[in-house]
Amino acid sequence: MKKNNFVIWILVLILLIGGGYYIVNVLGDKKADSPISSNETPNTNVETPVDTPVETPTESPNTPTADEEDDYISQLKIEQPFQTDFIVFNDAGEEVSISDYRGKTVILNFWASWCPPCIDEMPEFEALHKKLDPEETVILAINVTDGQRETKKTANKFLEDENIDLNVLYDEELNGATEFGISVIPQTYIIDKEGFVQYGLMGMTDEVVLT
Repeated sequence: MKKNNFVIWILVLILLIGGGYYIVNVLGDKKADSPISSNETPNTNVETPVDTPVETPTESPNTPTADEEDDYISQLKIEQPFQTDFIVFNDAGEEVSISDYRGKTVILNFWASWCPPCIDEMPEFEALHKKLDPEETVILAINVTDGQRETKKTANKFLEDENIDLNVLYDEELNGATEFGISVIPQTYIIDKEGFVQYGLMGMTDEVVLT
């Protein structure tokens, strides 16, 4: 009888030891892995993300770098520079030849008062005009005076209303438009001191590109 009791006590001891091992090692590990058992208090104040605008960069990602600007200007270079000369008219109706400006760099801009891009870029030319040394560089604003859509009267009214002080010449016989094959405006060309057309740009431009 004592022997049986001894065996029973041995079995109970084994069960106690095994149960303790199970509780400590198995259940203990599961508790440690549970997020509920974490010592960190869950943050219940986290706001749901919303599409709130962020502060925009000071410089737009599309703003060209100096290298990109140089590359753009190099693309405006005419592959085979050519000399040009044609007759236009000043406000007094007198003939003016482009060759009269040899020895100076000439910025030649074809424009009309009915052309919105021409109007938009005019302040750029006006600002540059005030900075240039007239002995070195001159801007010639060539008005495409076709006599129909644009007349000298409409051109002068625009110049007066906008207080434009550029050197405006009138292409009343379309000599310049024919020379450069002008079909759309604005167009701008850079003529060097020897009278060779070196750069050409179709569309709007600004003071930075022109300088």
